[in-house]
Amino acid sequence: MVPFPALVTDQQELAPRVFRLSLRPAVSVAGAVPGQFFMVGVSDSDDPLLRRPLSFLTAADQHGKPSLTLIYEVRGRGTLLLSSFRPGRSVSLIGPLGHGFDLNPPPARAILVGGGIGAVPLYAAAVALKAAGVDVTFIYGARTGDLLFLAPEFAA
Repeated sequence: MVPFPALVTDQQELAPRVFRLSLRPAVSVAGAVPGQFFMVGVSDSDDPLLRRPLSFLTAADQHGKPSLTLIYEVRGRGTLLLSSFRPGRSVSLIGPLGHGFDLNPPPARAILVGGGIGAVPLYAAAVALKAAGVDVTFIYGARTGDLLFLAPEFAA
């Protein structure tokens, strides 16, 4: 896959060391399937060399413009650098990658179980299942209450 640029439109700390990164990609990402991910370049140089694999919360076209929201936890130097990015900064993306969840045919009922940062790809799955008329129950846990950062999204 060919890397493409995306503009940072917002960056919020949702919980200690957990961030929501909102991007405006140069190309449509609306075809991303729940469970897929994007590789994010965190530097304009080769230090750190490797891109970071991040799950998406939302990937859509809004008002005719591509929109991508990623959630990540600061775990090392690369994600620490990413947490310093402010609106107007450009990042390099590759994706969507991975096979994603097989949601077809949709079940009549789905119970999704996730915790902490691992719950991020389940949000997109829950949205897709609800859009297909599926009764969705989500069981969500974390080490501390502060880390239940997706509770407002799942409650909506």
